[in-house]
Amino acid sequence: MNIGSIIKKLTSFFLYCIRFYVSKLQLLIPHPKLRSWVFYMLGAKIGTKVRIEDISVANQAHWGFDKLEIGDYSVLTHEARLDLTGDIKIGKKTIIAGSIFTHQDSGSQLFESTTVSRFPRKVAPVIIGDNVYVAAAAIILCDVTIGDNAVVAAGSVVTNDVPADTLVAGAPAKIKKQLN
Repeated sequence: MNIGSIIKKLTSFFLYCIRFYVSKLQLLIPHPKLRSWVFYMLGAKIGTKVRIEDISVANQAHWGFDKLEIGDYSVLTHEARLDLTGDIKIGKKTIIAGSIFTHQDSGSQLFESTTVSRFPRKVAPVIIGDNVYVAAAAIILCDVTIGDNAVVAAGSVVTNDVPADTLVAGAPAKIKKQLN
């Protein structure tokens, strides 16, 4: 091993530790507007008057917060969980109410002899349009785009794109109503 690769590994480990501990410290910040400022300082693209309440963020230590973009006047409420393995873009005036954004990272590189290893790793962006409401306990998988003015009902599992101006519900989520 040469000195360059050792320095690269040490730098990578150091950055991992900083991201991990700073991301845990954000949970101690009492005010949602201050928390959005911390996310901004960690590399996320945060619009004006964004509220980030007590949320959980996964894989930020490996990938950083630069994969997260939240538009103006959007709100992420309590219990929202974001997986920053891939890009997540949330539009303006959007409310995320305790939902889960996930990327299908099966961890197959860790468990090569298990059933999990038979499912390929998939990392793709999640794009949420403007003026969208994602209700509590909804799960949004990767490679999904939710159009403007859409509503995702509580407990829905979104596996495919959602057109603009629609209400989707169910597992898997299906169009239930066209909104005007």
